[in-house]
Amino acid sequence: MTIYLDIVIIENLIMNYIILYATSIIAKRKVKHIKIFISSIIGTIYVIMLYVTALPIYSNIISKLLLSIIMIYIMFNPKNLKTLINNLLLFYLTSFVFGGAATALIYLIKPEEVLTK
Repeated sequence: MTIYLDIVIIENLIMNYIILYATSIIAKRKVKHIKIFISSIIGTIYVIMLYVTALPIYSNIISKLLLSIIMIYIMFNPKNLKTLINNLLLFYLTSFVFGGAATALIYLIKPEEVLTK
C-alpha cells in the first residue's frame, strides 16, 4: 500500500485542528487560532516521525500521552495541574467521539462497495 506523506500531513493537520478547536469549545475557553495551529503542527510532526522512522518510541503509550499533554499545554496554557488534567480529558473525549463517528461512517457508507461498482 502506498502512503503519500503530503496527504497524511494535510489530513492530520486539519483533523488535529478540528479536534483541538472542538475541545476549546467544549471547555468553554477562548483560544487564539495560532495556538491551535501550533498545537496541530506539533501533533502532525509526531505523526510524520511515526511514519518516517521505525523507532518504537513513537508508538509507545507514554510518548503519546506526553505528546497530548504538550499539545494541550501549548493550546490552553493551564495554570494548575487540575486544569491541565481536565483539558486533557476533554481532548481525549473529543478525540474518541470523532474517532467513533469516523468509524461509524465507514461502516455505514461502506467505501469498498462504492469503489468496486
